[in-house]
Amino acid sequence: MLAKKILIVLLLSNFFLLPLFLKGSQKTNNLQKECESILGNRKGCIGIFDLREEKIITIVNLGLFKTRTVKPGSLIKILIAITALNNGKVNPFDIYCCHGEDLFHNSKFKCWTKDGHQSMDMVNAIAQSCNLYFYHIASKLSLSDIYRTYSLFQFNERSPFNLVGELPGLLKEVNLDIEKYYLATGRSENLLVTPAQMLYLISVIAKRGKLFDSKIDLRSKTYEPIYNGLRNSVINGTSKQANYIPFMPAGKTGTFSEQYNLKTSAWFIGYAPFNNPEIAIVVFLEKGQGASDTAPIANRVFKCYYKLFHQ
Repeated sequence: MLAKKILIVLLLSNFFLLPLFLKGSQKTNNLQKECESILGNRKGCIGIFDLREEKIITIVNLGLFKTRTVKPGSLIKILIAITALNNGKVNPFDIYCCHGEDLFHNSKFKCWTKDGHQSMDMVNAIAQSCNLYFYHIASKLSLSDIYRTYSLFQFNERSPFNLVGELPGLLKEVNLDIEKYYLATGRSENLLVTPAQMLYLISVIAKRGKLFDSKIDLRSKTYEPIYNGLRNSVINGTSKQANYIPFMPAGKTGTFSEQYNLKTSAWFIGYAPFNNPEIAIVVFLEKGQGASDTAPIANRVFKCYYKLFHQ
């Protein structure tokens, strides 16, 4: 008799819980389909990581996502900021004046905007992706400082997502001091990453370092300028076209070109909502600009997720 009652309870439990499970799965399936539609016929990829369940829930173009190795472009500025704060060599509230070009290591470096960004602290420099601010930071760091941080994010390994057939990135150490300026803005030929690795990077940042077996701890208030910079980037910076106000995202765009190639490729990495992150995303396009191409795609991804899971 008791066994019969237990069986009835189990059957009833399945009756009520199975629809909930299927509902969640259907939402995830719909998210995948919507993201495929959002990317369309553009050559690129989209990845979404569920920060609460700690698993990837969407990948559009898996092959490219796990095997395409390219420069990170301006996304890497996040890690230069982390490196500087880790070493205490930069006060994030100090002002650097960007006038469009400056001299570092006896070489002239330019910002991406001809007239410069003028007064920049760390928050604004991340939001506006000011090249010269990050060259300025790099001038205060050693190559070993930079390599140490980059290695923590496993750029020379496969991502911890354990994707079958995934390629590792490239982090080749070069003993030339000028290399740190190219590493600071993601222009070095000795630093290549996959979209999978960039999704891992932003997921670690969104989780304040506490993801898988990460040895990174970003819970200290020391790192608040980085988080505020990522949020401001979406509000009024280079990532503003990614903003979907109900979901309060944060993130960063990136644009780079291959050597001797005028064609640019584009990135966006971000997470939402800002104060209690649920998802992290990566958008990569073989051809495009971060601010004008990947950011609007990210907006549609955030909007799609929000409507599926919050309405």
